[in-house]
Amino acid sequence: MRRSRAVLFMLGFLGLAFGACAPDAPHSNPVDPKSPSYNPDGVLSGQVLPLGAPYIGIPNALVVILQDSAAQLTAPDGSFLFQNAPVGNITVVISKQSYATDTMQVTLQAHKSLDTVAHLDALPQVSGAQVVTSKIDQWYYGPVYSALVTAAINDPDGIGDINPDSVYVHIDTLAVQMAYSITDKNWQATIPESIVPNGDIQWLIGRAFQVTAADRENNIGSSQPFYTTRIIEAEPGPIYPVYPDTTTPYPQLSWNSPFPSVSFDYSYIIQVFLNTSGAATQVGNSIALSSNAIAYNLTDSLPDGQYFWTIAIIDSFGNSSTSREAAFTVVH
Repeated sequence: MRRSRAVLFMLGFLGLAFGACAPDAPHSNPVDPKSPSYNPDGVLSGQVLPLGAPYIGIPNALVVILQDSAAQLTAPDGSFLFQNAPVGNITVVISKQSYATDTMQVTLQAHKSLDTVAHLDALPQVSGAQVVTSKIDQWYYGPVYSALVTAAINDPDGIGDINPDSVYVHIDTLAVQMAYSITDKNWQATIPESIVPNGDIQWLIGRAFQVTAADRENNIGSSQPFYTTRIIEAEPGPIYPVYPDTTTPYPQLSWNSPFPSVSFDYSYIIQVFLNTSGAATQVGNSIALSSNAIAYNLTDSLPDGQYFWTIAIIDSFGNSSTSREAAFTVVH
């Protein structure tokens, strides 16, 4: 019995001695904190989609993890994958031109995968924004000046995403709300001289115009700055017929050219109106003529009555200057 105990003691002693001399077991598992290849990170994946249907992935969106500044662009299907994302509460910022930047807060666990979905709100897109000026001379009121701003506005999330009360044109300190024209299928705002600072239309010259529009999420899209090209002061002067001239049903209209005070390219627009008890109704269509014209024969017979006509010059940008009314009477 004593001999058996001695043998067991010796075996135990040898085992302890061997264990003390043996090397440590290898730590090659990356989830083992003692391993040289230990990786405490997690995996973050996801997809970036539009705010509205159809939910097609948005490519080339920039995805950034703020905690370690890791960044990548989304794939053609809008997907992204960070294999070694930091664990804990992290902030992910997603951005792309023409979209509102989105920020996500996610919690990532070590050695775990987290799949996310982000929706970017497409900003309203403003295109074709321009401004044209107008001068209309009148016998009673004198010259009346105004500027017309027009623009096309679209939204990739759907036209219904545009807030119609949010569309404005801004010029320095002046902001004017725009309205949608069903006839012209664009957004418009008329700026009369009376609301311009100092009541002088010349104030617009050299100042940047910009059209802005907000969507239902109150994110704003804007146009590039644009400018007035000119305000035309010169105007052609009607020669015949003018009050109190009486003409045949086919009068020949004639006028003085604004040259040489006008040095830019322009054309003419003639309009004829029937004046009935003070109510003016345009007769026929507007007549477009080249700048070298100095007279025009009306081709449609005019019934007896009181008429007036105007002639405007219009430049290649659409700016115009219209003459005073020239009244005449038609008698068969």
